[in-house]
Amino acid sequence: MVAGIMAFGASLLAAALLPISRFEEQSGAKLHEHADLLEPAKQEAVEPRRTSATKSASRPPTRSRP
Repeated sequence: MVAGIMAFGASLLAAALLPISRFEEQSGAKLHEHADLLEPAKQEAVEPRRTSATKSASRPPTRSRP
């Protein structure tokens, strides 16, 4: 398990050090251009969790049983 975690960390480090490819740069630019189209989907995904978190935060804490 430790070896897997070390390999994962090494791959993240390698990915961070490699330069961005032309394809990645173009894809990022396209995504940035169309970000307004993604906003409704983002709100739809975030809102139920925000509502749930607000309800949980406003609820009084429950006592645990001994």
